[in-house]
Amino acid sequence: MMTEASAVNPNNGNERVLGLLLTVGGTPEPMVYAVDRTHPVAVVFVCSEQTQTTVVEIKRRLEELLPEGSSPIYKTLIVDDPANLIDCHRRVTEGLAYLRNERGLLREQIRIDFTGGTKAMSAAAVLAAAPDGYRFSYVSGAKRDQSGVGIVLSGSEQLSLPKNPWIVLEEPEVRRMLQMTVVGQWAAAQEIAGLLLFRATPSSQ
Repeated sequence: MMTEASAVNPNNGNERVLGLLLTVGGTPEPMVYAVDRTHPVAVVFVCSEQTQTTVVEIKRRLEELLPEGSSPIYKTLIVDDPANLIDCHRRVTEGLAYLRNERGLLREQIRIDFTGGTKAMSAAAVLAAAPDGYRFSYVSGAKRDQSGVGIVLSGSEQLSLPKNPWIVLEEPEVRRMLQMTVVGQWAAAQEIAGLLLFRATPSSQ
C-alpha cells in the first residue's frame, strides 16, 4: 500500500504521468531525476530569472540521459518575483493551463513536483494544484550534505509521492456540507458533495 510520501513507482495510479510541472531552484539533479523517473511527454519549468541557467543544464543532462528521440516537449515560465506567492501562483496556474489546454492532457495525467525553487514557488505550486485534485511528487534522499539537513546528495535521490492535502484534509468542506443538511439546504449540500467527488476522482475529459 502506498504511504503518504513513499518512494514508489512514479507512474503508479490510474494514468501514466504525461505532463510534469517542476518548480526550479539552483540544483539540477532533483529535476533531472524526476523527469528521468517519470518519462513525461511534456515538461513545464517554473523558474526565476536567476535559475534559467539551471533549466538549460537540466535539458542538457536529459539530452544525454534519455534515449534518442524521447525527450519531452519543454516550456519555461519565468516568475517575476520568486519571493512573491501571487506571482508564483500565476505562473504555476499558467503552466497547468498549458498542459491541459495546449497539450490536451487530463488532470490525472499531470503531476506537480515542488522540490526546487523558493519556498514561495513550492507553496504556490501546491496551492494552485491541490484544489483541483492534481498529483504531486517530491525528490527526497537518504543522504544530505550539511550533516544530513542540507541538499540531497547526488545519487541518493528518491521520488516520493505525497498525497494531495486538499483531498486528505477535506474537513472544512465536510463540516460545511453537514451544516447545510442540518438547516435543510439540500441543494447547497449536494453542490459541496459534488465538488468533493470531483477532486477525488479522475476526470473524463
